[in-house]
This record gives sequence, structure tokens and C-alpha cells, in this order.
Amino acid sequence: MGVSQVLAMTPTAAVGVRAAADMERLATAAAQTAANALLTTAVAAMGGTVGDAMTSVAVNMAAGAGQAVQATPGAGHQLWVYGYELHANVAGTLQLLSAATAKTGIMPVGANGGVARDSAHPIFKCATNEALNLTAVTCAVDGIVTFRDVTV
Repeated sequence: MGVSQVLAMTPTAAVGVRAAADMERLATAAAQTAANALLTTAVAAMGGTVGDAMTSVAVNMAAGAGQAVQATPGAGHQLWVYGYELHANVAGTLQLLSAATAKTGIMPVGANGGVARDSAHPIFKCATNEALNLTAVTCAVDGIVTFRDVTV
């Protein structure tokens, strides 16, 4: 509905439009609350509790093995990875790890190429109190990784 249409309304009709908009906002808030409750239930079913909100960290690394994307989260915590987008400057391979344990296969990338994946569910979980690491062979890497710190 355009502004001119609202201005042409009687006061009673304008109040009705406002009430409808308020109800829509309340329904959206209720849907978000329900979604948060479902997320908490899903995380609990996978063996954890919802801690901090989803976090994303920038990746900007030279070639090397086992470089920390995110440091160890602390006792009783795991890093659950929900997405990543990684780009290489030259041809090489990439692999994500929980400390020294591979969590992805070795992913070949071309020059100025990359890999990306995201999910509403964890793609993988780092072991308790283990850092999320990246091994980049031959190539420098830029990108982003999205994860949640979960209390287990």
C-alpha cells in the first residue's frame, strides 16, 4: 500500500492498517521465538546446548599446515562448523581440521578458485576443546568460516 493511499484513508481505516502491520510484526517475532526454540531443541538432540550466537571469522592465511582459524574454545566446549567459503590465490589444496584430525577431505582448488559450503545443521564438529585449523598446501587462503561455540 502506497503512502498516498494511506493518507487518503479515513482515520478508522488507517488504524486498521496500523493494527494489521503490528500483528504482522508480532507474528514475525513469534515465528523467530519458535525458530529459536526449535534450534535449541535440535542442538540438544545432537548432544549440546546453545551457547554464543553464530560467529563468523575472517580467514587470511599464507600456505601452511594446521593453522588456527579459531583457537581452542575451552574446557567443555566444541566448535560446530555451519559454513565456510575459502578462496585460493594459486592452485593448491585446502583441508579443515579439529586440531590435527581431518574434518574434511583434501579439497583441490584452482588458481583464484575456491570452495564453499553452508548448512542449517553442523557440517562437522571439532572435538571438545580443540581448535579449528586449516591446512593450505601451495596457496594462500582468504575467506570466512561460520561456527557456533557449543557447551557439551
